Amino acid sequence: MTEVRDGVDGGDDEALWAAVMAHALPSVRLTHSPACGSACGPADGSACGSACGEGLRGTRLGGVALGDERFVWPRTDGGRALSLIVQLDCDEVNEALGLDALPAGMLLAFFYDAVEMGGWENDPSDPQWWRVVMVDAGSAVPVAAPEGAATFPAVACAGRRVLTIPDESEAVVQPLWERQPAGMDALYGRAEAPMHRVLGWPEFIQDPARPDDGDWVLLLQVDSDNVTGWMWGDVGRLYYWIRRQDLVAGEFGRVRGVVQCH
Repeated sequence: MTEVRDGVDGGDDEALWAAVMAHALPSVRLTHSPACGSACGPADGSACGSACGEGLRGTRLGGVALGDERFVWPRTDGGRALSLIVQLDCDEVNEALGLDALPAGMLLAFFYDAVEMGGWENDPSDPQWWRVVMVDAGSAVPVAAPEGAATFPAVACAGRRVLTIPDESEAVVQPLWERQPAGMDALYGRAEAPMHRVLGWPEFIQDPARPDDGDWVLLLQVDSDNVTGWMWGDVGRLYYWIRRQDLVAGEFGRVRGVVQCH
């Protein structure tokens, strides 16, 4: 059975729940794969098992970056090398989602400035701290991280389709909160962290923070995670945003990002 908001049961008000569910979006929840155990080796992937070593092309957190002949390691405007945060296997995500949402046969590598941690919500328009690189999975080869780039242990991920509902602070549900605050409060809860997601509605820590110059949708949400050693501020999250038309066109070079924390 497809879960909604990772286990929220909808409370007792069926009409109110139906009104919220009218805005539900499918998402892929990423969890640490049992096949991997926990952190399965050094950042270069050399000690990984079948889940994410020989199969470096799978969906995972951290580990070694994969590139092709066109790959150039992403850097900030000042030349600091970004860090590989997540790799998505598009075919795995599409299979879990049940939709062809991402380009078939491709890998998406998500980079962030994990050294200085730029890109907080007061400046979501600045793209230098964030980069998403698309690589053909069939020709991808390991690429060593440049000097100065923070690296993280590789952790294989399993994807599971869930339905997500808008965060309490989203404009589409604000009228419902204004009319029935007690009833709405009963609908919402939080699943156990870390909350890594592909697509769907984000779980904001503060008010919604999106770039404001287009129709932006969530591409990836990355939580703080003890296994990888990630602590984004005070138990914060990274949010990678993409314009809807760019997602359809496979134009991932235009992604922007925001960090939020408690």
